[in-house]
Amino acid sequence: MTSFATKQFDPLDGLRDDLQGRIHEATLELPVIPAMAHEVLKLSADPSQGVMDLAKLIQRDATLCAHLLRAANSPLYGISREIVSVRQAVSVLGTDTISQIAMSVALQSAVFGTPIFHDELRQCWKYSLAAGFFAKEIARALRANVESSFLCGIMANIGEPVVLTEIARYCQREGLPHDVIAPSVMEIVAEFNHKAGHLLAIQWRLPAVVQATVAFDPSNVDLSVPSQEHVDTILASQLAVAFAVHTMTPDLLDEETLRQHPQVADLSIYPEVLEVILARRDAIGAGVNVLS
Repeated sequence: MTSFATKQFDPLDGLRDDLQGRIHEATLELPVIPAMAHEVLKLSADPSQGVMDLAKLIQRDATLCAHLLRAANSPLYGISREIVSVRQAVSVLGTDTISQIAMSVALQSAVFGTPIFHDELRQCWKYSLAAGFFAKEIARALRANVESSFLCGIMANIGEPVVLTEIARYCQREGLPHDVIAPSVMEIVAEFNHKAGHLLAIQWRLPAVVQATVAFDPSNVDLSVPSQEHVDTILASQLAVAFAVHTMTPDLLDEETLRQHPQVADLSIYPEVLEVILARRDAIGAGVNVLS
């Protein structure tokens, strides 16, 4: 009698095949852009709208109001007096900063709210938020567009929560315990992060520079060539992600390694400029903790 060895089914292979197919066919269950985020982006892009129009919009959302006041009084913005109202916060911080805070709150509720893989999602959110703030600092140092840089930084790895949510759905559909996937979950997230994030950026009709930033995969540079039109913003966003990892989890990326990061040279960031950005670590870390 001839015996045939039956290949044992690997749940990770099944998961990868499922994700690959859904991304290729653009059938991922992507979150809808929150109405508040859409309205804030629309209003902040309209020069005919003033700061008080933004204040009225924000006052309709109690959660956003609370986050805004907490952020305004954090070390991140260095305001010497207490901010006690939304109108005061908008007047002091300005439309661009308020829009960024509003977008952050909307993103957290829409994309990072899945209860499964809670710890992984929370870590991803902190990295994303810190990357947004560092992208602003880098843009300011390079005299680039600070406002679009924040959105590029915070969205650079937006595919991570999308993939985590899809993994949770796959486990539920297949009756697969999460602990079977857990040891390899972030490896799989990294594999599909940028493809999933790009689909989300397209669906949300985000600006072209944001779409290019989200689509760029630094681990597959041969297959993901930076858009020449947006190359500096893309590289700055990648450096901002590195700053975020160093700030939130310095044991994963120490300061000396960060100083030698290839994008520091690519962007011609001089040592004295690098020191200015590094000096913002504590304030940004405090701001991230307030908003997360």
